[in-house]
Amino acid sequence: IIFPLLALVLVCLYPCAFQYFRNAEEALPGDMLPMLGLFGAIGVVILLLGIVIFRSVPKAGLFASIAMVAVVNGGLVGALLKRVFPWMRDRYGLIALAVILLMLIRKKNVPALELCQVLAVLFGVLTIVQIIPAAPTLWKQIAFHKVSSSIAPETVEFQGEKPNVYYFLVDEYGGSENLQRYYDFDNHEFL
Repeated sequence: IIFPLLALVLVCLYPCAFQYFRNAEEALPGDMLPMLGLFGAIGVVILLLGIVIFRSVPKAGLFASIAMVAVVNGGLVGALLKRVFPWMRDRYGLIALAVILLMLIRKKNVPALELCQVLAVLFGVLTIVQIIPAAPTLWKQIAFHKVSSSIAPETVEFQGEKPNVYYFLVDEYGGSENLQRYYDFDNHEFL
């Protein structure tokens, strides 16, 4: 029971840890909890469904772990499926992969427990590898407290007129190439 559950937890944890540790300077550890909760909930539902189907925790854990890899990487899996089957929608492709996975795991000679151990080690190592580049940033956050400025921006006085400065922060901007490709919108005049 331990390795199938550990594999599922680590598969669900890895994408959240990846995003958090890549953005450790701007993010707080609690920022990854909503997505971890969502991935965990989806994983538990798939695990329970697998237990009902397989009547074996290792096989259900293997099914749930591999299914969560596909769910978390749904865009990539969908793009790969569209190359092979251009007419297929992403959700139908994921359902087809789930059915194929069910048929493969249902075989009696599948070493489910060993595969769960491999997945647990693999995703555990991947998660730890994400910590290494973020370690200096995390250490600074723990060891040194940020000193907040005592100057409020509203109280700054200017000599003469205030400067005419505009700062555009284009959040989640996909780039001019994506705007042109997907929306047929030329953004060069703005840039």
